[in-house]
Amino acid sequence: MPVNDSNRESESASQGSSSKCKFREVWKEKFPWLRHILVEGNSIMKCEYCERYALRGPFGTGSGCVNIQHDSLVTHVASSSHKIAVAKWTCEMEKKAKSIPEHVTLIADANMERIITTMKIMYFIA
Repeated sequence: MPVNDSNRESESASQGSSSKCKFREVWKEKFPWLRHILVEGNSIMKCEYCERYALRGPFGTGSGCVNIQHDSLVTHVASSSHKIAVAKWTCEMEKKAKSIPEHVTLIADANMERIITTMKIMYFIA
C-alpha cells in the first residue's frame, strides 16, 4: 500500500513535537524576573519575584518549571500568584526609591490637606 505524503508530514511533525524545547536567553529580556537554572543537566525556570515572596507553585517555592516553553511563561505572567508577587515587589522598590525626608514631606503635605479641608468644613458650618 503506497504511503501518502500527508501521512509522512504528520509523522515527522509528531516526532518533532516530542523533542525537548530549549531555553532561549531572549526570554529574559521579555521576562526580567525569569531565572534559568541547570540542575543535573536538566533545565528549569524559576520566577525571582515568586521565589522572593515564597508563593506556591513551580516558579515560586516548587522545584521549578520543567516545561521549557514560551507558553509556560505567558501562563505564569497571567497567574494571580505572580501578579501578587509583582505588586509586592513594585511596592518594595517604590519604598526603597524615596529617602526618609521625601517620605516626611509626603506625610506633611497629606496632613496639611486634611487640615485645610477640615477648616473649610468648619467655615461653612459656622
